[in-house]
Amino acid sequence: MAEAGANVGIETEDDIVVSLNNGDKIFEQDKSSIDSYPFNPSKIDLWKTLDIWLEASKADELDLNKTTLYLVTNKSKPGSLAEQIGLAIDEDDINKSLAALKNAGKNPSETIKEKVNNVLSNSDDLLKKLISRIRYKDGNSVFGIELQAKLISDLQLNHDDEPESIIAELYGWTFQLVVEQWRAKKPAIIERDSFIRKKNNCIKNRIEKIFNSNAIEVSRITAHDQNNELDSHYVEQLKIINCEQEEIIEAIRDYLSSAIKKTEISQKGYLTSQDFHNTGQGLIRRWKIIFNSEKVNNKRNPLPSEELGKMILYRTMDHNATIGTFKTSNYFLTNGMYHALADELAVGWHPEYRAKIMSLKKQLSNE
Repeated sequence: MAEAGANVGIETEDDIVVSLNNGDKIFEQDKSSIDSYPFNPSKIDLWKTLDIWLEASKADELDLNKTTLYLVTNKSKPGSLAEQIGLAIDEDDINKSLAALKNAGKNPSETIKEKVNNVLSNSDDLLKKLISRIRYKDGNSVFGIELQAKLISDLQLNHDDEPESIIAELYGWTFQLVVEQWRAKKPAIIERDSFIRKKNNCIKNRIEKIFNSNAIEVSRITAHDQNNELDSHYVEQLKIINCEQEEIIEAIRDYLSSAIKKTEISQKGYLTSQDFHNTGQGLIRRWKIIFNSEKVNNKRNPLPSEELGKMILYRTMDHNATIGTFKTSNYFLTNGMYHALADELAVGWHPEYRAKIMSLKKQLSNE
């Protein structure tokens, strides 16, 4: 992958140019073909490509000390001259590749003769320098399932991120960006960092979908699970403000669903316990504002404590928290977190909820 700060330019002459932030460049000659192998030395493609790069080097448009050159085709031909050149790294292999190139240029046909002569008329030093900067990619590695698998690996996507969907979205985004710039008669430049930001946003959107999926299936929350919660503090808090049984059952489901979802999210590594702790502290601060403001308002128009408690409850629960950097929209996750805080008596609904709960506990201990 291109380095941070790089720009990728896509040109209509089949060249793809990557300009790195340190001044380095990557030129890619892309020869996707539905016919035969395009880099056969008997064809013009290979010689034309080498000639273009050599001329660019001599015109100081291409610095071979800071440039990586790629020969790319969707066809595969093991042992080809192009592959040999692309694999040449050490001096011995570079010399062998140069000899093979010169041998392939003997007795050229009229259709390629001019390009062959142009290439081979250059000094051995320049040709060897060029060969040392060429890399080669072919076949499945630049197309189809194998390419997709490599992109998923290089972009560090995982199964839960819907990687195939992200690749498709990135392709669509890139295609649209390029076409828009071409239509505006501008060079098609894609910033590497913009691409990474787009990828990260794709991942974030899919994680938020996981966060905001429907509440946990009812089958995962049994009647036994619900019955175990009936004596919990958060349930008692609802009872002392005279909530309906239906509201209590919904609260229990939100509490259990939220706990299950939080565990799943943490196990997948999307959030840490510290993220949930910070969110909880934010929820407490928000509740304090609601709790105190409702008590002030109640002095002007007094309501029974139970009714005031319901006002505090309903205002508090009308909220979807942001957890870490992820926005929630399903209510049950935030509501469940509030019920967990109510279970710890960190928040409450009745204006004297602590005293009420302590009194209930005392009564139960005396029975």
